[in-house]
Amino acid sequence: MSKSGKSRLLEVEAKIPYGCLMITFALPKWEWFVDKFIDPADYEPQLWMDDKATYDQMHITVLYGLDSKITLDEVKPLLIPIEDINVDFKAINHFENASYGGKNSFDLIKFEVESEQLRALNKVLTTLPHKEFYSYYQPHATIAYLKTGEGAKYDRTIRPFTLKPDGYLFTSANGSTTAFIV
Repeated sequence: MSKSGKSRLLEVEAKIPYGCLMITFALPKWEWFVDKFIDPADYEPQLWMDDKATYDQMHITVLYGLDSKITLDEVKPLLIPIEDINVDFKAINHFENASYGGKNSFDLIKFEVESEQLRALNKVLTTLPHKEFYSYYQPHATIAYLKTGEGAKYDRTIRPFTLKPDGYLFTSANGSTTAFIV
């Protein structure tokens, strides 16, 4: 639990119907940043998060929707070394989601990012059996889930910066999670 008393959840603790590959970043002040940046009254916990609305660790999803039969052994040979990935952070903005699975709506506040390596990796991973959720891959680093209509007040320009991830995180559809470095 963070100093603010809010419980937190890593996406990997959630019960999800599909496999997911993410990259993670070791940012020691991540929780502090989120606690200072977001007004707690604006949070909108998601169905898979109980009373939580954010993550303990910054991550970027490379591909969510991997078939439940896909294993880490099938994913690993497709990956590039983590030190070869650069992620450019461009802005903080949001998107509105009218309905997640027909259950609820929310705004998602995120870092807008760009990475040629992540786009290439996503494309390679889509050769595995998976469910398409979006027509194109738009990498982003989720900061928090907010109540509908609250996201725009957090939009801002930032001084662009580049980070290297510190590892991969694979979650299978059965909920098991493996953190690793390639």
